Amino acid sequence: MKKKRISAFFLTIALLSGSLSSTAYAATWYMEDGDVIVSASESGQTVSQNNNTIGDNDPTFTNRDSSVASDSTITIKTSDDATANITIEDINLKHSQESAIDVKDDSKANITVRGTNTIDRRDESSPSMIHVSDGDLTLRGDGSLTLSGRTDGAKIGSNGHSGDTGQGEEDFTGSIHITDDVTISATREYYNPSDTGSAAIGSGEKGNFTGTITIDGNAKVNADATWCGPGIGCGEKGDYNGDIIIGGNAEVTASGGSASAGIGSGWDSTFSGGTITIKDNSKVTAIGSNGFSQNTSCSNPAIGASEKANPNYNPAKAPMNGTITITDNAQVKIGSDTKFGTSRTPLIGEASSEPTGTGKIEISGNAAVSNIDGSSDIAIGGGTASSTIDISIGANTNINGTKGSDILDGKSSNVKLNTVKTPTLVPESAPAVEPVASVSNGFRQTESSAVSTESFCHSVTLSLPSAGLSNFSFCPACGKKDGKDFLSPVSDVSAQAVTGTLPAGSPVLCIGTLDNGVGIMSAAVIKHHRAVQPTGIVRFTVPASLLAGHRLVALHTDGTQSEIVMTPDNAQTLSFEVNYAANGSDSAFPVRMILLLPEAS
Repeated sequence: MKKKRISAFFLTIALLSGSLSSTAYAATWYMEDGDVIVSASESGQTVSQNNNTIGDNDPTFTNRDSSVASDSTITIKTSDDATANITIEDINLKHSQESAIDVKDDSKANITVRGTNTIDRRDESSPSMIHVSDGDLTLRGDGSLTLSGRTDGAKIGSNGHSGDTGQGEEDFTGSIHITDDVTISATREYYNPSDTGSAAIGSGEKGNFTGTITIDGNAKVNADATWCGPGIGCGEKGDYNGDIIIGGNAEVTASGGSASAGIGSGWDSTFSGGTITIKDNSKVTAIGSNGFSQNTSCSNPAIGASEKANPNYNPAKAPMNGTITITDNAQVKIGSDTKFGTSRTPLIGEASSEPTGTGKIEISGNAAVSNIDGSSDIAIGGGTASSTIDISIGANTNINGTKGSDILDGKSSNVKLNTVKTPTLVPESAPAVEPVASVSNGFRQTESSAVSTESFCHSVTLSLPSAGLSNFSFCPACGKKDGKDFLSPVSDVSAQAVTGTLPAGSPVLCIGTLDNGVGIMSAAVIKHHRAVQPTGIVRFTVPASLLAGHRLVALHTDGTQSEIVMTPDNAQTLSFEVNYAANGSDSAFPVRMILLLPEAS
């Protein structure tokens, strides 16, 4: 459905006059006009500002003058397993005592980032800039978002403990997904002992981390923490037992605050379990910080478990009991920040010497790990050789310029394997398959390398035996198969939700013919060349001539088929309904396949 973007003011007037529907418009909302509340449920999405509430499934929030900061906020509330969809474009927000964007409770939000966006704060005693604790947040798009200034909470994540305001610590149990071509910069401006030890992205000070942070696609992220927090992970005095996944073609730089890891746990925290995975073609630079301004020198890893503290601020015991994996074609550079304390050998693993953890470190595939300065030593395992960390290395890896098999043979002088256990060789595995983003009873959505006019194709692989399809892949946005024309998108298609939520995007039907001569059609809602998930039944409306002389038969993931009823709207159009939710014949999945059969068959 082709939609024109209109201002919120004129949309309000139109709704009051009864000339527009209240559910399918894409308005532009200006932050100078006041705080905004976005609400989404199975009945749709609304935006409220200045006591006006309007149905808007694809709102854009911006500033009239992006050079002047606004103190307005965006609050997101969802229910019924719905996801709110919004776009921020050239916003400039500056706050003191509230989060600029607050994903409430267990709400779900997709935020598309366009243009150049800035969120700033000068008051340390304040919550996270973009707050998410139990909920799910996705940041995507092709724009940039810069978060800077002082805060008690993570710049993106959960709130942190504040002695000034009485704000309590808050665990991070939800998810943060940074993807597409978005650029995120969550940075410090200076060290200050009064700053809290919250992560730049993750949990705030004293907050445990049991959630998931995923960075993939072509995203670029710079996470630079203040004082005692990691760039990405759990804040000071918390516990790390979650998952950090960096993959795709993402480029990530993560720097710890003083006495903290670049990726992992903050100072005086524990690392009781969980995983850190760096894979695919991602490029990661991780920098651990060593020491305080109190002339204390801590040895903190670039990736892993930071030091704990004893009453005299001296390094104490901080075992790493999780798993760190660097694999595929990932390239990782590690460094040691010398702003405070003495420079130490960059480390992957645990900072302490006794007692050590039961964790595992695996570097495999064609992964490369090196010192950020290109020449000096690196260490893997513990802060000393008495560590009991399990270390596994693949033969084809490159660690500080030496092949993995040669390192295991003792032929490297600049790679220290600090463990009392004998490092092992990772067995050679079968060639890596295309990374699978989601799997659903015969369907899977993957990211191929075929370039389309808009972005990378996001292919869907089908196994539908009743239609003679097995491991069959194509892009539901453009209809291409292996970069070649197969199905063709049709024009003049519109859609609306019958039940559940219709996500922001464009309804796309692609029609073609199988090798056996049978017509087939895909039905999806596409945003940024990717199929997005409706949560219920969607009614598609098409020109009547498109399907004249045909009947529609749905192909289900359990191997069955069923007739789809087509209803004439008038002489020009007809409609049919497709269920995207989990039901007796299908699992929830963003693409449905339909056979086009002659009416007589």
